[in-house]
Amino acid sequence: MSNSVTVGPASSLLASGCEAGEANWLLAVQPTGWISLLAKYRYNTPAAPARCRVLSDAESPGPSGRAGRFEVEFDFPQSAVAPGQALVLYDAAEPEVVLGGGWIMKVRRTA
Repeated sequence: MSNSVTVGPASSLLASGCEAGEANWLLAVQPTGWISLLAKYRYNTPAAPARCRVLSDAESPGPSGRAGRFEVEFDFPQSAVAPGQALVLYDAAEPEVVLGGGWIMKVRRTA
């Protein structure tokens, strides 16, 4: 750890997507292929339109012992998405219905 602070423009905080681990699905069957949904990564920001797909479980389980990974691509770049945050997925047609969630492991920044 270098105990350093990096300063840059607000645009450097924008993310086009992320990968989450320790997936917890509340569906009878895991989704296959890309599905449209709403993704919420901060408790005080609205859920963002996105799409999601399940990834293979090639990596070892996370600290909780739960396996499962998924990838999210936001419809519009989102600010301040960071590893370690919870990511909750909601049904796009019924936003009060939780589909599942996980912990953000990797963030894909916009170019």
